[in-house]
Amino acid sequence: MNIANYDKAEVLAALYNRATPQGMSWLQSEEQDMTIHEAREVLATYADTGVRPYLDYLKGRVMKINMSHDEIDTRLYNRDNGKDAAEHVIEQLKPVPDPAYHPPRRKPGSDCAPCGGWGYNKDSGRRCQFCEGTGVTQ
Repeated sequence: MNIANYDKAEVLAALYNRATPQGMSWLQSEEQDMTIHEAREVLATYADTGVRPYLDYLKGRVMKINMSHDEIDTRLYNRDNGKDAAEHVIEQLKPVPDPAYHPPRRKPGSDCAPCGGWGYNKDSGRRCQFCEGTGVTQ
């Protein structure tokens, strides 16, 4: 699953909060949810050591994900935490708008109903998939 448009710390915290302890790991598990600040610290620890952030178990919860790329393999996470669990969690997060994208101004005669002729989704900041950012549907 591609997480390029999401804050990695927010993704990690959300996945951790959905994950469950497996086997004897419940002895090390913590009851409280992980905050985004704690997730940033976990990712920073990996960045400081130069080790790729593959998380097998984190504070007793089964994770099985590699956070070093924008594409994460969710198969093992889903195997241990439920069918499509990672996808459901990540879909609930709000994507971070691309700072390099400058949406076009609304043009006279714009008729794209999904984006209102603006060429982008105002909630997500992503380019409109129906008019491809032009504001005009074919």
